Amino acid sequence: MILTLFFGLSFQLSTDYGIEVETVSNWDRPLLFEQIFYFILDYSKEVSHQYLFSVLENIESEDILMEQAEKLLPHHMFSLLKSELEIGSLLPKIQYTKSIKDKESMRIYKTDFVIGSPTTVTFLNLHENSNAKIVLDMIKNQKDLLLRLDIPVLPGEYKLRGYGISIRPTSMETDDQIGQEKRTNLDQNIPIDNTTKYIENYIFNEDQHETSQENMYLMVYEYIKNHKDVPLLRILRDITNNWPAFKEDVFSTKVSPETIESFQNINKIISKYSDYHSINGRIFESPNFDIFTVFDIIKRERTFIDILNNTFGIKIEEINRLSRADISSMDILFDYRFQYIDFYTDGKCSEGISFSEEDQRKLGFDISKTKKVVDFISYLDLSSKEGRESLKTSLQLSVIKELPIRIGFVPYFNTENKNFRKISFAYHHLAIKNPKLAVEFIYQIVLRENDNEIDILAEKIYNTLTWQRSDFLSWSELHQLYSPDTAVFQRLNSVNRYYRDKGILLNTICVNGKIERIENSYAKYLMIILEIMKIYNEINVEENNLDPIEVMNITNFVVNSLRSPLSPTIEKHGTKIYMKSLSEQKEFIHKFQNIKWDHVDSEITKNYYILLTNETDNKVFRDFMQKQHRYPTAFAINPDTDLFKFKKYPVLICGGLVFEKFEVTEENLFEIDNFFSVSISQSLNTILDSNNSLLYYYLITMYTDWYSSGIERGSVNPELFQVDQDIVHLDNDGDFEWEIVSNPLSESFQESIDIIKYVSENKLAKVKLLAAPANDIIPRVTCFNFFYRSSLNSDVVLFTHLNEMTRYNMILSNPSSWITSQFHADIDPNNIYLEDKEPGLYKVKYVLDKICVEGKLRNLYYNSRKSFLKFDSQSIAQLNRLMYWQAPTLPGRHYISDVLEYDVDSFATNLIPFDKNIFINAEFNVSEEYINIFTIPTDKAHEKCAKVMMMSVMKHTKSKVKFFIFKKYLSFDFIQSMPEFSRKHGFKYEYVDMNWPNVMFSQYDLKNSSLEYRLLFLDMLLPFNIPRVIFIDCQTVVRGDISNLYNSHMNGLINFVGDSNSQKISSNVFVADLTKFKLTNIGDQMRYLSYIWQYNLNTPNDASYLTQLTKIYPSDLFGKELFWCRDWYPISDMENALLIWYGPSSSDASSSFEFAYNNIPEWKDYINVLQNNIE
Repeated sequence: MILTLFFGLSFQLSTDYGIEVETVSNWDRPLLFEQIFYFILDYSKEVSHQYLFSVLENIESEDILMEQAEKLLPHHMFSLLKSELEIGSLLPKIQYTKSIKDKESMRIYKTDFVIGSPTTVTFLNLHENSNAKIVLDMIKNQKDLLLRLDIPVLPGEYKLRGYGISIRPTSMETDDQIGQEKRTNLDQNIPIDNTTKYIENYIFNEDQHETSQENMYLMVYEYIKNHKDVPLLRILRDITNNWPAFKEDVFSTKVSPETIESFQNINKIISKYSDYHSINGRIFESPNFDIFTVFDIIKRERTFIDILNNTFGIKIEEINRLSRADISSMDILFDYRFQYIDFYTDGKCSEGISFSEEDQRKLGFDISKTKKVVDFISYLDLSSKEGRESLKTSLQLSVIKELPIRIGFVPYFNTENKNFRKISFAYHHLAIKNPKLAVEFIYQIVLRENDNEIDILAEKIYNTLTWQRSDFLSWSELHQLYSPDTAVFQRLNSVNRYYRDKGILLNTICVNGKIERIENSYAKYLMIILEIMKIYNEINVEENNLDPIEVMNITNFVVNSLRSPLSPTIEKHGTKIYMKSLSEQKEFIHKFQNIKWDHVDSEITKNYYILLTNETDNKVFRDFMQKQHRYPTAFAINPDTDLFKFKKYPVLICGGLVFEKFEVTEENLFEIDNFFSVSISQSLNTILDSNNSLLYYYLITMYTDWYSSGIERGSVNPELFQVDQDIVHLDNDGDFEWEIVSNPLSESFQESIDIIKYVSENKLAKVKLLAAPANDIIPRVTCFNFFYRSSLNSDVVLFTHLNEMTRYNMILSNPSSWITSQFHADIDPNNIYLEDKEPGLYKVKYVLDKICVEGKLRNLYYNSRKSFLKFDSQSIAQLNRLMYWQAPTLPGRHYISDVLEYDVDSFATNLIPFDKNIFINAEFNVSEEYINIFTIPTDKAHEKCAKVMMMSVMKHTKSKVKFFIFKKYLSFDFIQSMPEFSRKHGFKYEYVDMNWPNVMFSQYDLKNSSLEYRLLFLDMLLPFNIPRVIFIDCQTVVRGDISNLYNSHMNGLINFVGDSNSQKISSNVFVADLTKFKLTNIGDQMRYLSYIWQYNLNTPNDASYLTQLTKIYPSDLFGKELFWCRDWYPISDMENALLIWYGPSSSDASSSFEFAYNNIPEWKDYINVLQNNIE
């Protein structure tokens, strides 16, 4: 692939300007004791007991506090403590404790210190000597104690670390006609930015260069070799943090033959590792981690090692093997084989669409050489509109020539409906002799049913298809088939039994046994098929005539029924032991040791079954458990332990995998036993040979927890770190490893290198890094045009060496759990242009508002079409097909739909796993009091435009108006001015905000993200109780009463503005019916389509697909009598329009502000009001 690097004209990176950024919290500033105590308590209750006893008399001495922590903690945990104190990651635990409203409640919270079985709460401030003495005496006398700290705090703000900032070129416009704010008293002393030490050349005279991704990497490789005197992590950090300053030197480097040869050798062994990160064998993705998540992984992995080493005496070499066991989630497939699957295609297609070479390259395998057939089976309720539409989508797959796909159907009909009873018999009558004709019968109904009554239409189509066919009955004769002794009746009955006996859910699809809900998304179906084909490609099978399910069974586990407890449609989960503290894991092991087993297969057992039940007759379970198992097994029924607590029985726990409401049958037990034998038990027993049953129980429980939580583990080829040492970093000390293979040309590397460097320098892990791209990875080259800074080593981040002639915008790379807002700015961070500024240091400050809580749906097949989630009292729509939701909150204990209790006490990214039982039925208490308007200002210029838009709305609109304003990009000045501004102009307002979802591609461009927030997240951003909303872009002037537009008739979900003649559509103004929006899940569908689109395009920051999305929404168009756009219509048409959009033009070189100033008379009046502070 050829990439063009635009270096621009000659320019100088100026050192006369600096931009300093900090993020603070207005939460209470904690004292040192509480932070250390809570860290130790989260690690070990026993150690926290010792620590409390040792420091209570010297609680104000920071030296003694640190000395005792160092004395009591293992060295690796003390190093982690120091880092967490430095970064500020313990702040949420302090706020969590302070959030407890009922200080006397006997409910146990995560920060409570408990000894024995106390009956009262001791709520004390230990910084008071008398209180410290009380607790010390209780500990000495071994009294029961539930200590809940009354925490004193320091005044002032708390400076946070752990975030990143990038400054990127932007095409945002200036607001010359509005006027610029002048800053005075700027600091003229620009601090030294230590990331720029090795910049060699500040002045550039560059042309654009065209080069391949491989050549780009080779030049980086050669440049690093030429600077061997600089440590690898340092030079990688400095280059990637300052690409605009380095790229002239880097990309003009001449590559030696030795470098080319070395790169070729690397590629021979690197291809399977693309951006690979593994800490102690736990694999995680670089785009979704931050320093707090890394800390959390280190703590969990260190706890696991400490248990194995200290409790079981396992040596570190064996622990390393156990930590890297391959327990990747084995797909549970369904044996779908059935004699009455009606196939529309036979796996061969000689005509139709072909994949391009580019598509083939992205897939990573040659479709044309894949000869094994893929079965795509649809289980559709053809009595429903949704099922019939899915049939149409499925058939679209038949026109791709390279796909060896058999498209089949097992249709279901609601025969209680008279019309569909006859259609069902007609279908099966056709299918007995010609399955393809039967599918064609339904397909023709789907294509034409909107214009006809379905019974009349079905008769016409049937008669056409069977015309002059004596082997078929006529439509009027079909009633003859209703007798139970006919082949058609028996066939229909067999299909219904198949659905019932196999537990098949209506409107699902099955691709070689992989079950998915129907999506009516061609792109989604295609991706599923290609994933299966890729797996196919890796399975070596000599016989060519094997059934697809037999091929898949070689590497996957197949169940005979979707009623099987292992089916992906059945709820199951682990014990969450991996997330427990050292003390809790020790207690788990101790309680397990005391279980009295009803039966053990041998002296050394390697798996366990525990049945919790109210039944007295458990013969089926006992008989099965006393049979021979592949791995020796123990079992117990209702053991005398409080290890497992559940509300509803029966519950089966097998090797740590929990099946609630379990149906005890020999078939179910056999499948579970067989699954463990070929998956988790096998993974463990191939690397462990021990005579300690308790060790097996602990490890299989841990492995199951990893498996059920989707935690991948594995090891990297050690040869990778023995290649050219110029691009390999190896720490000298330690055996707790962070293995990394990453592409230095990627954005993810740019954002993660400082975290890697920090972990290495603070000896939190032994870093092993190979800075090389996989040979099939395309870098996202936009990072070559921007600067990046991390706050890990400083309370502020600093940018110097910026180009005065470039317009920049600032993007926060916050931990995904942070929700921040702007607090102070000497310069507009979303529209930085230094040429207009005085030299000096410009400061920007952000404040942490809340923590973003995220959730991940565990049950893949739950259809929450009319159900939503309740986080505390807030109703939330979820990204259903991405199985994701989020909610802003503060540290504390929270409740999800009054069912699930969840503690927020960390900055670490953690998707809450949840299931369908926590969803509630949607209750829309619709409020029609206001006309609701949504808008997204993206910088200070647009904030002024937003106020112009608001004034123009209020000048002409008689109804009550409420504005919903997207908060993420707002300046502190705007937020401060809004109470008075809204009061004077007579409207209500509310801020809405959300973080970009972890499960979607990150979006950095402000224009693109504004488009995506308005089009994809309406149902997540806006309150549940508003029936409609008008989105109005900031750069709009309203000239009439907006009420008629708001109350306009809507056939679809959205009414966009557009030109029906030219088929142009604009999303700068639209009306959305939010009630329909939520009940139909259309936003959810669009979000999934967005994800698929970007995934297939491999262009996560390209928002061009949004133009296509506007055409997919069920919508109507408003014409030019309502909306005037400078790109669509002449100025003469502006006069009678209700809304005038003066945004950027592709045909007019003047800026939006210049155009408005010269062509919209009232715009100047509104601006004068703002500038003269008359509002």
